[in-house]
Amino acid sequence: GFDGYFKKLNSVWEKTLGYTLEELLAKPYIEFVHSDDRKKTLLEAKKLHDGYNIEPFENRLVCKDGSNRWFLWSTVLVAEKQLFHGSALNITERKKTERDLQIRTEYFKCFIDAAPYGIYMIDNQFTISHVNSYALPAFGNIPDLIGSNFAEVMRTIWPITLCSR
Repeated sequence: GFDGYFKKLNSVWEKTLGYTLEELLAKPYIEFVHSDDRKKTLLEAKKLHDGYNIEPFENRLVCKDGSNRWFLWSTVLVAEKQLFHGSALNITERKKTERDLQIRTEYFKCFIDAAPYGIYMIDNQFTISHVNSYALPAFGNIPDLIGSNFAEVMRTIWPITLCSR
């Protein structure tokens, strides 16, 4: 509601956050939002209240046991009833996987940077995402390479001339 309180919740919230429905309905929703995400959450609510469409957004809610769960929210305004209708998808496992992948990628980059020969990383779009310093004599300046198309970079280093018979 416009007053900042949940009006109705399904039982999945009890299982997910560990609070009873009565506990969830008794406090303003912002009290369940992680302190680092409150400002962002309130800004999204204000935009919605002011009549703007908002993109789905992510935030963390604090569980009764003190842990956090990540949610992806989709919310619409029902102004005549002074309500927001929302659905939230628990994306906690996705966020953990993203964090683990980021850590592994950084770890992998450390190995690449320590290698005694030139190595570059390209993504599935053939874009250069990382280059170690040993590759510089062949590739040039790292800031100019990151985000570049690998094939285009190779053409500038080793031009290929196509000829016909």
